[in-house]
Amino acid sequence: MPNLITWDIDNNILDLSGLDTALQDKLTVPVPSQQTFRIGFYRGASGDTRRYLDLGADPSIELIVKPSTGNNRFDVAPVVASPVFTRTTVDDLGDYYYEGSMDFSVPIFLKALGANLVTPAKEEVSIQCQANVAGSLGNRYFDIYFDNSGTSGFFRIWFSCPSYGTQPSQGGANHLLQVSLSDDDLTADEVASELSSALVSDANFYGPGAAFGTCGASADTVSIICETFARLGTHDSQTTGFTITVVTAGGFPNATTDVTSASYNAQLVYLDGTSPQLSPLFTLEIVNSLYRDGQTFPSGTASSNYREGSVTLSTTDSATVTFSTALSAATYDIISLEVIYTGAGTPGLKLSPQTIDDKATTGFTVYLNGDATTDYRLDYKVTL
Repeated sequence: MPNLITWDIDNNILDLSGLDTALQDKLTVPVPSQQTFRIGFYRGASGDTRRYLDLGADPSIELIVKPSTGNNRFDVAPVVASPVFTRTTVDDLGDYYYEGSMDFSVPIFLKALGANLVTPAKEEVSIQCQANVAGSLGNRYFDIYFDNSGTSGFFRIWFSCPSYGTQPSQGGANHLLQVSLSDDDLTADEVASELSSALVSDANFYGPGAAFGTCGASADTVSIICETFARLGTHDSQTTGFTITVVTAGGFPNATTDVTSASYNAQLVYLDGTSPQLSPLFTLEIVNSLYRDGQTFPSGTASSNYREGSVTLSTTDSATVTFSTALSAATYDIISLEVIYTGAGTPGLKLSPQTIDDKATTGFTVYLNGDATTDYRLDYKVTL
């Protein structure tokens, strides 16, 4: 049964009591979930308070959700796109409702509750190739991370050409995978085709018991899907200039904080002719459906055991992370570590974290693959 909201547009009164999980002035929804809202409009001045109006097949109706400021201000941008409401006839008496569906699995709601994934997912990655011009891809390489039944690491995938073919250093990779290009001059589409063939031919990379179970080329792009449900490391185009995109992040659903709910302001807007009519504000409370107090799954990590933040890098190949307050032990896991370019234009160096050192209760040191500048930022998340 969809959630029901009735709106007396004569007296501007909302009734949320018809909702599945609502109080008179508050709507509570689980996150993650997909919620359908049904709005019935009526005119209280007519005395017939339950004859829901036909406002046309495609009226302008919006459900606006914005951050709750605590003082009923409503002057900030919406946090999520409004659903599209369409007309539905529900009985022979001429009652009309308007239904729209909203996705409460979007990142803004997950982030508010500390939930980092909705459903189990195998990581999907796309690799957009460049052309090989006069052997330009010879000796160049990129890194793809994997997790295979608990064994994690990365492949260093490098290109050789008829005229060029010096193997790069392994650089900590679990596997060096050579792609022998057939010609010194190939289009991006041809490079993608030959790259896909080489990946499929490597028993460590593709096939039964291997790291990836799907691999194929379309035009200039190779798509791969990890064989296991796991959060992988940060894939790196390194010296190739390829564009590597995570289409679907891998992992299991879990909540990583002790936040159980968060509140937003909500309001309905109906364009009546040329004048917008605004409903009263009401509270939209989202509830962390992944949180289980005192249970072991999905996992919950107390906020006292969780640290996240950012560090502006300097002109060195290392960065020191200092926690706002010390953790109780230095045995924490670094669950996210990412270098973000904040400057204008294209970054001169595509930096990535390489080595973690000096782990202590107060922080740790990160070594990078080159000297940074203040145009780079390091984002981190750790949990104990």
